[in-house]
Amino acid sequence: MTAVLDHLAIGTSAPADGWDLFGGVLGGRWAYGSDSAGFWWGQLEFGAGPKIELLTPSGGPDAAFLERFLAARGAGSAVEAVRLEIQNASQAAAEAQNQLISLRQTLAAESEKLVEAASRNVRERTGIDNLFLQQFKTFGDPTRLDFGEFDEEKWFEATGVRVKRDNWLLDQTVSIGFYAITDFSQSVPQPDLMSESCAWFDLDRLPKLGFDHDEMVREALHTIRIQLYHYPIGISLLPEKFTLSEIHSLYETLLGKKLDVSNFPKKLVALGLLKKLDEKRSIGAHRSPHLYKFDKGRYADALREGLVLS
Repeated sequence: MTAVLDHLAIGTSAPADGWDLFGGVLGGRWAYGSDSAGFWWGQLEFGAGPKIELLTPSGGPDAAFLERFLAARGAGSAVEAVRLEIQNASQAAAEAQNQLISLRQTLAAESEKLVEAASRNVRERTGIDNLFLQQFKTFGDPTRLDFGEFDEEKWFEATGVRVKRDNWLLDQTVSIGFYAITDFSQSVPQPDLMSESCAWFDLDRLPKLGFDHDEMVREALHTIRIQLYHYPIGISLLPEKFTLSEIHSLYETLLGKKLDVSNFPKKLVALGLLKKLDEKRSIGAHRSPHLYKFDKGRYADALREGLVLS
């Protein structure tokens, strides 16, 4: 089954706001438009790809939903119409082998701080907000995005967007890497206009990534494993109440190595990150370990100031 995007709705304060980008830079062709209760709408076509629909509030009570959206988030988008097509499974698997798989990136707006752009990217792609994001490296090798073999027609066939070889989208870019640690089962991956799907991958079964994104993953994992000794983790990966054995297993998984089963959790307690509760968990005969929870105040301080865990 493949989700086929029919059109993407873009909320704007004025009709002309999106025309320069979608009609001028990206080469969209005017299709049709009309007035509806509370807003004006118009659609642009992009060859074989999805259409872009510009929405502008026209006043009155029926415009309230769009006005609230613009006031809260500024000009932005939301998927409006999706078609589902069933394809031959073997054919779909074969096609997947030829697809470019990469990390999800975003452009930072002029008014955004880098961490704000990273947070927005995570929120839009996973639905998860307010994560602790840590910047880990800048990627700026001039050969990192090699468009020397860029094929305008193949790009147009794949995306429906006409991009010329001299377009600014193909210029040299610098990427700022951020990582976050969260429970991926709580997320709902969402593709964007330029991608067919968005999904999680096991690190042990990660496919070959495009551009320099394999390097990005290696650097992120290396940095995480170093910084685990200087920043607390786990508040989003463990239940509210947990055993020392559970947090020990979590750190072993993230670090990719064995830790002293008796001493390591005790260090977390000694640093004041964990509170011992007057509760136990019954897990079998003569086995009732104490439960713990994070001291959220100390946890927040440690995220800001760092700590030493060795």
